[in-house]
Amino acid sequence: IEAYAEAGRPARARSLYDAWEREVPADLRTRASRRFARGVLALGEGRPEAAVEEFRAYYDEVSCLACALYPLGRAYDALGASDSALAVWSRGLDQLDPVRGTTDWLWRPATLIRVGELHEARGEHERAAQRYGELIEWWRDADPELRPAVEDVRRRIARLVAEPHGGR
Repeated sequence: IEAYAEAGRPARARSLYDAWEREVPADLRTRASRRFARGVLALGEGRPEAAVEEFRAYYDEVSCLACALYPLGRAYDALGASDSALAVWSRGLDQLDPVRGTTDWLWRPATLIRVGELHEARGEHERAAQRYGELIEWWRDADPELRPAVEDVRRRIARLVAEPHGGR
């Protein structure tokens, strides 16, 4: 469901969700998994308000709190609520959570880049450079296909350091 929603194929994601609801026994479909699936489906269908609602409820129901904050931040970002997205993502990135390793590999890199961009847009150059630097550290041994993204972030940091503080 998530893969098709992310790939811009919401009709296929919806059909998979409907099949999941019909065919998977109810005792295997937790409330949290339903909330997450409905949240990614709402994002894929261009309904960020519904996604925020689903991901907020998902956050209340799961043990990996940092993991739940990544998709909630995406929903706020899609809604155009960049301050809320930044606050949620920052909390998710900084929160100590022993379960986060299950999804950090998937969410953290893109989140670090987007949080850096949001700080940059606000003129918060030090915070932007810090988040970009975290990505460089995270991907210090990146596969060759990821190295261009790391180099792009390095250039962003160099530009931020060269610009006067507080400027845009």
